[in-house]
Amino acid sequence: METKLFLTLLGMTVSGLLLASSKPVTLESLESQGYFQGELKGEAIKAPFSGKSCVYYESVYGEKGEKKFAWHIKGPRTIHEVGISTKGGELSLPVNALRIYTKAIFSKTFRPTDADKAPDFLKEDLIKEKKPLTLEEFCLEPGKPYDMHVDRESYFLPPPRPDAQPSQHENRVLEISDTPFQDGKSSSPQTPATSGITY
Repeated sequence: METKLFLTLLGMTVSGLLLASSKPVTLESLESQGYFQGELKGEAIKAPFSGKSCVYYESVYGEKGEKKFAWHIKGPRTIHEVGISTKGGELSLPVNALRIYTKAIFSKTFRPTDADKAPDFLKEDLIKEKKPLTLEEFCLEPGKPYDMHVDRESYFLPPPRPDAQPSQHENRVLEISDTPFQDGKSSSPQTPATSGITY
């Protein structure tokens, strides 16, 4: 009887700890943690070009110089919410609330003569531009620790009437990096789909 009671209490204690570690949190509550580590949770998807298992992926193609794109067009990407797990708890975020800093896991340059080997969405631009175009893919892997930080972005909304002033607002976003933040910045480039977002 005592053994059964002890095991029951132990089970309740373990369950309680697991429940506490997976409690829901918000960006506002995570902001006080400063810089922290977390993992991506959710169903892993096979990224279309690299074949990598990713919770989130995005792609981009365009004319690329030695280090960056002269111009680019966004390709296929994850559009569903992404699960985040931290020591403080768990939350799900829409992809437009993410600012991702990571190197490309796939990069391939196609020449106009390779148009028949390029993905369908790239063929038309490849023939029209008559220049080599580079396709890159970015990925956040499940279970891999990433460095994270909650940032605030300011934006203005138009005045409600002609004699009023534009109103300033703030929006919290989650920065995710595959390298540690140094002086508030990641050494990895920001991915194309999560940069230049307007409100």
